Amino acid sequence: MNDYRKYFTSFIRSHYPEEGERLIARTDQYYRIISKDVLFAKTSKNPIDRRLDFSAYFLALIKTLDERGEAFSKIREICLQITTAYVQPKNGIQAFFKRLLPRLITTGIGQVLIKSFHKRVSVNSHPDGFVAHILTDRQEPSAWATDLTSWNAGSVNCSRNITTQSTPRSFARWMKSLPGLPGFN
Repeated sequence: MNDYRKYFTSFIRSHYPEEGERLIARTDQYYRIISKDVLFAKTSKNPIDRRLDFSAYFLALIKTLDERGEAFSKIREICLQITTAYVQPKNGIQAFFKRLLPRLITTGIGQVLIKSFHKRVSVNSHPDGFVAHILTDRQEPSAWATDLTSWNAGSVNCSRNITTQSTPRSFARWMKSLPGLPGFN
């Protein structure tokens, strides 16, 4: 089916040895229903959209475990184990690149890579897809916060600056602009 499915099945079997096969079958049933809504993701040019299929399988697993009556903490534990196993480097080359990419970000090559990635994720290639804006300038979070008044529900703004590079004062100024938005009152 999908290359990520093996991570789900192995952890379901390890946590539920007796009823693992039944839970996997039920998860697959939910996945078939949910995946119809994200079929566009397989052909989308946006890499964020392409992750929707993976997310659909997570949602199917959560629905299955919730139906079984599992506690939130148990569902969270299983999902974190699956995610951690999925993102771990599988060989030395992958481990090398995982360590290399954060070092490249501040170089000229890194900036070219960021701009290239920004071009791919800032375009909505499908009406149900996502749009992300990668902020790299220290001044952009302030400008972004003032633009939030015209923010639409289909866009997602991601910024490492807000959490790692902003001073507490500028972050507080950014937070003050949020009360005008629905859900931030």
